[in-house]
Amino acid sequence: MEKIEKKKIFDFINNQKIFLILIALVIILSLSNRLFLTYENIINILFQIVLTGIIAIGMTFIIIGGDFDLSVGANMALAATVLVILEKYGLAVSIIGAILVSSLVGLISGVFVTKLKINAFVTTLAMMIFLKGWVLLLTNSQTIQGQSDTILKLGYGTVFKVPFSVIIFLVLYIVFGLVLSKTIWGRNIYAVGNNSKAAHFFGISIAKTKILAFTLVGFFCGISGVILVSRLNTASATYGNDTALDAITAVLLGGTSLSGGEGSVFKTFQGVLLLGVLSNAMIVLNITPYLQQVIKGLILIIILSIDSYYVKVNKFK
Repeated sequence: MEKIEKKKIFDFINNQKIFLILIALVIILSLSNRLFLTYENIINILFQIVLTGIIAIGMTFIIIGGDFDLSVGANMALAATVLVILEKYGLAVSIIGAILVSSLVGLISGVFVTKLKINAFVTTLAMMIFLKGWVLLLTNSQTIQGQSDTILKLGYGTVFKVPFSVIIFLVLYIVFGLVLSKTIWGRNIYAVGNNSKAAHFFGISIAKTKILAFTLVGFFCGISGVILVSRLNTASATYGNDTALDAITAVLLGGTSLSGGEGSVFKTFQGVLLLGVLSNAMIVLNITPYLQQVIKGLILIIILSIDSYYVKVNKFK
């Protein structure tokens, strides 16, 4: 009986480790800095993680399905560029155009991976270079300015002091958390990521499932690109350079396995939030941006090492 109770406690700690680390970190930071737990700072943390957090939703779907996408940062920059260029045709047209273009990029990546059987790493790395080149051409290697300030209302407008972008971010997590956990397509993604041969045997279309996942991450890149422009009203090829690293780190921090078949959007939210709290803490501690990158890279290496260890252990069980 005692062994069973110990196992339950161990399983709980293992399943909720990110949440527990997050709580411990919040307590430590709030005790060391009385301004940390203020409403303004909490909103500021959420505001800062919106762009990476939204893309991390789509990345969760792709990684659970057994792939990943390195082109998300460049795709977000492309969406921002398309929006700024199309602003002269109206806000609605520019927003829809930006999201459609980014979704199409995701669709094309999905087709290359599934239909042409090109490795996701190679495909999305090539797509990242391709998109960066296009953004450089479209912007003439410059930071281009938007022609209307109307979109800034989306970036800085609030409801009860909560920014619109934060509300969009939270709604997307709730909606797509339910899509992944409650829909047939969501269950198909888990099946494909866990064992694609078995999934095919049971009649699941691996190609359609994965293409839709890649299209979805493109859609989220489009939304992030729109929000980015709504804050800066500019576009540049330099935007999104670290987005893929941050999004993948957040997803893996949340417990999604790089080998596929395991994870959840709600756990990714915890990973995104933990990264946001860590970034906020590093700023408070005056840690340089370069050292912040070193720390984030180290976190990713540790996560991948742990993930690799658990994959090997599970194979021998």
